[in-house]
Formats: sequence, C-alpha cells, structure tokens
Amino acid sequence: ARLRERGEKEDALSQLAHAMTALNDKEEALRDVVVARGRIATLEVDQEALVGQHRSIASRMLDMEIMVSNVEGAAAALRSDAADKVREVRASMWALTEENSHLQETAAALRSECEALTMQLEIVRAEQQWEGQRTKALEVQLQRLQEHTRIGRSSSEG
Repeated sequence: ARLRERGEKEDALSQLAHAMTALNDKEEALRDVVVARGRIATLEVDQEALVGQHRSIASRMLDMEIMVSNVEGAAAALRSDAADKVREVRASMWALTEENSHLQETAAALRSECEALTMQLEIVRAEQQWEGQRTKALEVQLQRLQEHTRIGRSSSEG
C-alpha cells in the first residue's frame, strides 16, 4: 500500500510538475501575447501616423499639381503674349522699313531737286554776272555818248 501510495504521490508530483510546466508555458505565452499586443498597438499607432503623413503628402501633391497647372497656364499665357509682341514688333519693323524706304525715296527726290535748284542758281548767278558786265559796258557806252553829246553841244554852241 505504501508503494502504491508512493507511486500515486510520484504520479501526483509528476502531474504537478507537468501542470507547473504547462502553467509556466502558459504564463510565457501570455507574456508573449501581451508583448505582441503592445507591438500591435505600437504598429497601429505607427500606421495611423503613416496614414496621416500619406494624407498630408497627398494633399501637398495635389497643391503642387495645382501650382504646376497654374505655372503651365501662366507660361502658356506668357508664350502667347510673347508671340503677340513678336508679331507687333515684326509689324512695326515692317512699317518702319516701309517708312524708311519712303523717306529714302523722298530724300533722293529732294537731293535731285536741290541739285536742280543749285544748277538754276548757278545759271542765275552767271546771268547776273553777265548782266552786270553788260550793264557796265552799257554805262561806259552811255558815258561816252554823253561825253560826245556834250562835246557836240559845246562845239555847236561855240
């Protein structure tokens, strides 16, 4: 009976040891579950932070896309304005070229007219000089005639 009691005690001790081991394993498993839950909570917090960052980045990307669109629109408007200005400048240059051509033609005509007037002036001066010489010659002839007339009167009076 003692042996039996002893065997029963040993069985009970063995079962108790197994139960203690199982209990220790369960406690360790519970600690692992608690640690895992802590990690999960940390990961959930990190995930929420990442979602917030993602939303912020998406919002900034949308803002940047709007800015890019605005810049592209402004660039297109500037290109259009520049093209208009180029057309205006080209038209002004063409008009100035036409005006310059007209002015050159006018200047050439005025030069020709000036040359013709200069020639006429030279002719008039030459005629005046000839008339002046002729007038002097006539004055000399007049004086001679007057002298002859005086001489003729004085001889017919005397």
